[in-house]
Amino acid sequence: MRGKALISEAAQRRGTLQLGALDASPATPEWVRELRSSARTRFHEHGFPTRRDEDWKYTDLAPITGRSELGPGGRPDGRPFEAAINVRLETLAPSGPRLVFVNGEFAADLSVAIDLPSGTRIGALSQDGIDPWSLTEGQLGTLAPIDRKAFVALNTSQFTDVAILRFARNAALTSPFHLVFVSAGAVASYPRVLLILEEGAEATVLETYLAVGGSPFTNAVTEVSLAAGAALQHCTFAVGGGDSAAIGATHVALGRDARYRSLQVLSGSAINRRDLDVAFHGEGGECSLDGAYIASGSQKVESHTFVDHAVPRCSSHEFYKGVVADQAAAVFSGRVLVRPGAQKTDAAQTNKNLLLSGSATVDTKPHLEILADDVKCSHGAAVGPPDDETLFYLLSRGLGRAAATALLAYGFAAEVLADTPLSIRGMAERLIGDEVSVATGATVSFRDE
Repeated sequence: MRGKALISEAAQRRGTLQLGALDASPATPEWVRELRSSARTRFHEHGFPTRRDEDWKYTDLAPITGRSELGPGGRPDGRPFEAAINVRLETLAPSGPRLVFVNGEFAADLSVAIDLPSGTRIGALSQDGIDPWSLTEGQLGTLAPIDRKAFVALNTSQFTDVAILRFARNAALTSPFHLVFVSAGAVASYPRVLLILEEGAEATVLETYLAVGGSPFTNAVTEVSLAAGAALQHCTFAVGGGDSAAIGATHVALGRDARYRSLQVLSGSAINRRDLDVAFHGEGGECSLDGAYIASGSQKVESHTFVDHAVPRCSSHEFYKGVVADQAAAVFSGRVLVRPGAQKTDAAQTNKNLLLSGSATVDTKPHLEILADDVKCSHGAAVGPPDDETLFYLLSRGLGRAAATALLAYGFAAEVLADTPLSIRGMAERLIGDEVSVATGATVSFRDE
């Protein structure tokens, strides 16, 4: 079958993958073929990362490397899958403009169109009536490095479609735009996003990743480029569960005076790892990275960030919180690099974790690497159980232990939403509430607006 990849036992031990043949469509430009070929070669030569790699020392990749097939799968047939997909869409993407992809392929029947500002283009690579490659040349594959990132190389060699969002100079999108990526069945999918804001543009973009049925593997890559003065509110909701496995990477480049706000909400699965790399390329840039991750049962969830202060007078602020129950495990790794000459940098990093059982584990590693002397930098981390006094107060008000724990855990995790716009906060609240309900066994409900 074209595009399928089979892993031998020897390949599993070596951590390498024999990839299937690439699609040699005559419509694919030569530069794209070269990019794919380079990515394929890089991954074939180096394979998966191992625990000897510092960035992967806590990550168990067995749910991925132990699979017999990692080639991209198409949209599944059958009403059960379609019904399940529609239910998840109604829950997490009930209204508004959206592009939907199922197992990496554009699903026009599930997508909702929108009138766009002049010069702004949003679409899928596979859509008729657009010249997609002309929108990506010089951008696709330039921000997410295949030479240092194994899963970026794997995605680059295997993606079957690309979500392309290019906002014209000074364009402003008044409502959030939603990208939804559904992974269904025991297959692999390779979502790819290219998000470009030209000078002075403003937008809110949501990416939601859903696992539906079976044990899908999702390997997602998003590249974001903000020109001078551009502003982006960027939300990533990665909903795992069951035996699904997901690796995601977002790479962001900020121009002069650009502003980037990120919110990530992650749930656990066999493995759900998200990497977020932000690089400042112009003075006066700002980024705010907020996130919540929740895991229960025997799930695993990981959040890794890297902020590269390469130029002066930029600021970055990170605030991540985790809730971990049962025998679940979570990892937070945050690195801030202040390069020589990046004076007047303002960087802060905070990670807090709530353990709901004695068997839950969290590995947290905030890290500052400062090579300039006129800077303001701080970091901190905390891991611990629920506060006894607060829990006792809730119990004294008539709540059962599970309900009290759920309320406390929800309030703890939802603190990261304090600065989230109302247009997207409700969705994030429901997702956090749903995951806390699973972790505690007590329902977290909301009154109607």
